[in-house]
Amino acid sequence: GLDSDDSYFAEVDKETMGRLYIGVMGQGHTPMTTLVHTSAVLSQAVVETEITDRSKDSWWTQVIYHNSKRELGKTMTLSRDDFPERIKVITSDSAKMRDMDNVDELSANIRGIEIPEVLSRLDIPSSDPQSVDLLPCTNMISVGVDVSRLGCMLILGQPKTTAEYIQASSRVGRDSSRPSGIVVTLYSSSKPRDRSHYENFVAYHRSLYR
Repeated sequence: GLDSDDSYFAEVDKETMGRLYIGVMGQGHTPMTTLVHTSAVLSQAVVETEITDRSKDSWWTQVIYHNSKRELGKTMTLSRDDFPERIKVITSDSAKMRDMDNVDELSANIRGIEIPEVLSRLDIPSSDPQSVDLLPCTNMISVGVDVSRLGCMLILGQPKTTAEYIQASSRVGRDSSRPSGIVVTLYSSSKPRDRSHYENFVAYHRSLYR
């Protein structure tokens, strides 16, 4: 108890990479528009920026976490049309434009027999044309999903509890030998609770495990 980095129950490891949390709140835009713009940027950036193959593989598959199946349904619709169209607008080189053809869903909407198939596809590396581009999901991903190559997550709206937030975001950046995980939380400017979390973003995340 004499060292804040070692509480007996948990010890801070300053050598290995952790997770980078980013908060985004689109002013004057609907949450879905903010989602499309942010997701498209993250997807295209993996292709256009100069990063290592290992980093590219970690951040290639973008997990999009939803707090309800209704929001997930909207994202599944947008992923077929709005996401690719937005990428066309922002790409600096048409030869490097990323195709977003492989979209999988992980929620109660799919049959139980299909879940292992989805999880196995998540292991496909970015160099393979069949690698998953987007994975819209619900809190089903919070328990029992341990795919080491996953490193990028969008969270649509602040989850109801901090425990759920920690559980969901800890699905990415789990492999200490890979680059740090990136967690982008999208807040709605019309929801007072989301705005509060956005305005207190740094303080909240510094005390996340309190």
